[in-house]
Amino acid sequence: MEMRIELSNRHIAYTDNDRVVCFENDNEVVDFVCVVDNDTENWKYKLDIKSKISANDTFYNTINLNPITIDKEVGVTLKAGMLPRGKCVCQIRQIHANGQVKVSDCFEMWVKKSVLSYCCAYQENDFIPSEFYQIEQNLDEVNTHPPIVDESGFWRIYDSSIGEYVLTDISVVGQTFFNGGRAIELSDISDNTKEISVKTDNKSISINNNNELYVDIVDGGYI
Repeated sequence: MEMRIELSNRHIAYTDNDRVVCFENDNEVVDFVCVVDNDTENWKYKLDIKSKISANDTFYNTINLNPITIDKEVGVTLKAGMLPRGKCVCQIRQIHANGQVKVSDCFEMWVKKSVLSYCCAYQENDFIPSEFYQIEQNLDEVNTHPPIVDESGFWRIYDSSIGEYVLTDISVVGQTFFNGGRAIELSDISDNTKEISVKTDNKSISINNNNELYVDIVDGGYI
């Protein structure tokens, strides 16, 4: 998406006669493009913005407009925070390498109000946005599907987005640590036999080459 204007001397024309540039909190989805009548090698272009936020507060901003691939076009990808909500009064400022400065006529652009203003999801007492429940649900799915060892000797982890295990490039051989000192270790016993050991902070549960399960204290000894 883009808002496009044309600059001729000081005059500004709206290419599509659309002064609405974006929604509040849009980020890197809208381009502002200005077609200029001077070259972009010796002239630099800036977008100056003014907006009355309240009776006692006025928003000001200056945004650099950079040359883009098409000759005599400058623009910028708008980010959240560059423009306030509502009506913005703007000018294009042209600065020549020799110090000459030329300012365009004023023109308007509008930023529409979003359904949810920033952080307004918390305006109701004890209200928790659904996105937090969705994150919690994804974590629960991962916790109930721990990593498993693939026949290839690499780990498979659960991908909640597709509902199945996927192969990773993480080798099982060696020791893999988790938070709190927990680890899974796979050791070679012989050419065809491996020993897997699951360790916690205080104890380890091991399966030896005879398929015997035993519990060790990490610093040595049996219980």
